Order: sequence, then C-alpha cells, then structure tokens
Amino acid sequence: MIAEKNEYLNEASKTMFRMSADEMIRKRCLDREEYYQDLRNYERVIAEKDRRYEQAIVEIEQLRAELNRLRNQ
Repeated sequence: MIAEKNEYLNEASKTMFRMSADEMIRKRCLDREEYYQDLRNYERVIAEKDRRYEQAIVEIEQLRAELNRLRNQ
C-alpha cells in the first residue's frame, strides 16, 4: 500500500518481485533438472539389475543342463 503512493517504492517493489520470481523459476528449473538426473540414475541401476538377473537365469539354465547331462551318463 505504501509503495502504491510512492513512485520510487513502487518501482523498487516491482523490481524485487521480478528478481524473486526469477529466483523461484531458477530453483524450479534446477529442481526439475535434479529430478530427471535422479530418474536417469534409477533407470540405469534398474537396467543393470535386470541385466544381472537375466545373466543369472542363463547361468542357472546352463548349470541345470550340465547337471542333467551328468545324471544321464
């Protein structure tokens, strides 16, 4: 209300609002960037675990086949 009556205070308050709004936008952008980085990291970890899981299944199947071969000798 005081700023409305004083041209200089009005301009200063507008400038402060723009600066804080810019800061909030920057923070949101950084937060979003961090979110996507975390998401990519999680996806990479999940893909690695999937790869290891598939590899373990192949090894188990190979061992079962070897065990069956040895039993049938």
